[in-house]
Amino acid sequence: MDPQDPLQPQSSGALPLLWPETLPVQDHKWVSAALFKVGASGKLELRDSLQLWYNPPPPALLYHQAPTPDRFFSHRLFLWMPYRLWKVRFVCTNPSCTRHPLAGGGLHRRVRKVLDIDCFYVLAAETLICSKCRSSYVSTGQNILQQLDLAHRSEFRVILTRKYACDIRVIRLMRERTLGNGPARIVRQLKENHSEINSSKM
Repeated sequence: MDPQDPLQPQSSGALPLLWPETLPVQDHKWVSAALFKVGASGKLELRDSLQLWYNPPPPALLYHQAPTPDRFFSHRLFLWMPYRLWKVRFVCTNPSCTRHPLAGGGLHRRVRKVLDIDCFYVLAAETLICSKCRSSYVSTGQNILQQLDLAHRSEFRVILTRKYACDIRVIRLMRERTLGNGPARIVRQLKENHSEINSSKM
């Protein structure tokens, strides 16, 4: 692990940084097991074999006692770490830094919920740091995304604003606006889709 990696908490725990505050409670247990391990030093570390998408464990077919709701309302995880996953070379975009290479700075402090057409999923990103000017970048920022080739860039399908995030498929629904197919209708359709998916899990 990078000695500057802010993933390292002061003591080992189920989740790093501010993830316990921003990750839905029902996802804490399975995400912790899927992504993290306790290293030899007793601190939390990312597992070696990482992937873009993680699906939560499905509900059991048969329960012998009342189940907790976690398995029915958990979310998929989208792990956007192009530097760590693909070893992509990124450079600093600070004008005074002459495009100095960026190094991995570990996981971003928070995760975000993303609205999709039939569910929500969780987006986790990484931080990149310039070892020369110490500028830091989030892997979801345009200054990082624009440095990716088209094949890798197309894997990132999230539209981000300061407060909200939605999947590109939601935006595509809005392209189909015609008479009687305005934003209010799209909102109703999204609510209906989400309700049907949740009902199918019960």
